[in-house]
Amino acid sequence: MTDDVVSSRAAATGLPWFYGWNVLFVSLMSVAMTIGIVVSSFTFFVMSWMEEFGGSRAQIMLALSAAQLVSGFVFPFAGRAMDKYPIRLVGAAGLLALAGGLLLVSFATALWQLMAIYGVLLSAANALAGPLLAQTLAARWFRARRGMAIGISTLGTALGGFVFPPLVAAMLVYMGWRPSFIWLAVLVLVVGVPALLLVIANSPEDKGIAPEPEGKHAAPADAVNAWTTASILREPVFWFLVVGFLTMLIVSTGLMTNMGPYALDLGIDTQGGAFLLSVWSLMMMIGKVLFGVLADRFDHRALYFVGLAFFAGGTVLLASEPSYALMFAVVFLMGMASGGQAPLMGAMISQHFGPLAFGSVMGLYLLCIRPVAFAAPLAAWVRDHTGSYDYFWLGGLAVTVLLSPLILRVKPRPPLSAPG
Repeated sequence: MTDDVVSSRAAATGLPWFYGWNVLFVSLMSVAMTIGIVVSSFTFFVMSWMEEFGGSRAQIMLALSAAQLVSGFVFPFAGRAMDKYPIRLVGAAGLLALAGGLLLVSFATALWQLMAIYGVLLSAANALAGPLLAQTLAARWFRARRGMAIGISTLGTALGGFVFPPLVAAMLVYMGWRPSFIWLAVLVLVVGVPALLLVIANSPEDKGIAPEPEGKHAAPADAVNAWTTASILREPVFWFLVVGFLTMLIVSTGLMTNMGPYALDLGIDTQGGAFLLSVWSLMMMIGKVLFGVLADRFDHRALYFVGLAFFAGGTVLLASEPSYALMFAVVFLMGMASGGQAPLMGAMISQHFGPLAFGSVMGLYLLCIRPVAFAAPLAAWVRDHTGSYDYFWLGGLAVTVLLSPLILRVKPRPPLSAPG
């Protein structure tokens, strides 16, 4: 056994702490700040902005929609930048955009200014310092435990939704919305940016640390990234993944965003609907970690069909006008399926395209699934025009099942093979 192999195994199993976990936790902090402030806490500012600038709730919500839609077009460039440049600088640029945007919001005097800031600076922050950053670092730093690491990396959004809304709500009560934005910007500048610059590195090799040994289902550790944007888009596997996951994402998002009115249709009050949504979120977190761990041990395609079985069971129950008690089975099944999609998708991308191209591929994937942004109004439109959500649930299930065999063609790429 060579000295390199010995030191590699020692780094993964013999030492009390692998430095990759430091990298992963700092990236989770970045995601929590970005998503927690920009998305999860947005709702608490709506009433203040209505009073300050006028306009309806729907008009103010356009600021958040602008950030989410523009982010989709920035993701491919952000992913390519993460694969080409030092990733700590890319992430730090995202947090600087976040801090700058928050400071500018504190000085806003008109609604159009909010929309411009959210659509430019805060959308850039989401793309550069949000979930794509954490998943790319997880794919780069971990090998044998890559699936588990990617699963954990997707928890950053939930962490942000847990930490920042109560913090922001308290700040609003004690100091108002303008000072709140200033102090949030200071938090990002003082804590987030230095942590990224000091802790993050592109890979174990860049930090002078032996990497983990390869796992059974790990991606080939390519010496270079030969995947260009054109070659990724020409690769059939990329489109198999987009199509195979998209309709499940649309149905899951449509259910989550319409849970309140759908619960009322079933005779469940608002508090009951909110509790169902909380259980959904909990099951999503469990699903992220569980499917991430399983992705290190089992064929990813088999896990996809396990998730599809959860999804199908929950969808069929939805169409049966379930009771409140049965809705817990629905959110268990759908939450697990929805949570498992993110780490499984990340593991499949990493396995086929290699970790060095992860950011580029995931960035393009996030752009191609932008139709998910229309899931909420589409589900509501179906309900308004048919009197039921059933056509949305069952139609989405039928399309998913019809397209699911494409996933069988997503096979691991042989080591060092050239892109097509």
